[in-house]
Order: sequence, then structure tokens, then C-alpha cells
Amino acid sequence: MTPGANVLSLALSVIGKQCIKYYRFIRRETNEIGIDLNRYAPPETLYASVQAVDRNVYPYLGLDFQKRYIRVYACKPLQDIGRDRSSDQIEFAHQRYQVLSDADWYHIDGWDGALCVQIH
Repeated sequence: MTPGANVLSLALSVIGKQCIKYYRFIRRETNEIGIDLNRYAPPETLYASVQAVDRNVYPYLGLDFQKRYIRVYACKPLQDIGRDRSSDQIEFAHQRYQVLSDADWYHIDGWDGALCVQIH
């Protein structure tokens, strides 16, 4: 396989994929009482590979045992948190997740992977 071959797209044509809702972060606004609120675009339906994060790796990744995490692999860039911005959100199985970090291969190979934490 060579860069640009989009291995994830090939894999999703063979293995099962899940339907998720993707909420792209747009901007942060300050309301009338001074609280910053994040604004997201309307949900976009994506097909992705969603995988549970094994609790055995929580200590290695520095994750909180009181929270739930998933990994999402999609043929779309997923934005993690940055300076003066929030990250994108994912809805899967009626649960909402915040993107924590991503493995950005989108510009090289057409896919992105993200570690996400359940927020509600």
C-alpha cells in the first residue's frame, strides 16, 4: 500500500462500518453573563469504524477509569482541541463524545482516527 491509497476506505468496504453523527466545531461565543459557549455545525452523517478502548490500556494512555472512551476512524478530518478552540464532537449509539486527540492521516491517505471521550 502506498500513501494516498486510503486504506481505511478499502477496509470499510470489507469490514462493518457504523453510522455516526459528526458535529464540526464552528466557534466559541461569550454569552451575556460572560460564559464561553461552543457552537457546532448541524450534524453530518458519516460512516466510520468505531471501536471501544480496552480498559487495559487506560493506564498507558493516561485515561480516567471513571470515563468511557472510543476510537473513531473516518474518511474525514476530525479536529481535536487546540488553542482558543474546542474540538469536534461525535454521536454514536445515542451517546455524545468529544474528540480528544487525532491521528491525522487525512492529507496523506484520506482518513483520520480520533480518541474520543463520552460527555453525555
